[in-house]
Amino acid sequence: MSDLVLDSGALSMFAADDVRLLAVLDVAQQQGAVLLVPTVCLVESLTGTARDARLHQRLRATRSLVLDESIARDAARRRAAVDGDDAADPVVVATAARAGASVLTTDPDDLRSLAHAAGMQVDVLDPRD
Repeated sequence: MSDLVLDSGALSMFAADDVRLLAVLDVAQQQGAVLLVPTVCLVESLTGTARDARLHQRLRATRSLVLDESIARDAARRRAAVDGDDAADPVVVATAARAGASVLTTDPDDLRSLAHAAGMQVDVLDPRD
């Protein structure tokens, strides 16, 4: 299995100890996959309060990826290609494309559209399937 980029929905499931997500992550990590989190997803997922404690604990098993100009430009092209208004989802997909990783999301339809935009294939997985 390739490395996995977790979007905000997947992070919510991670923090909630969702057994479906944990099963996917367990298999992925046993196969050597690295769990990647674009920093934009931290903005969407964290509150800056004590409620974040569980997610902070879970984030220790991940590697954060900072948005750079190249990923931002790729994300912008993808967003424009689907006439979208969200910035985080295109960043998630562009990050996965750069890393050669799959995306783990609770919003597979939108992310699949973005994955096919700009002519680059990115696998999109829904842990609830």
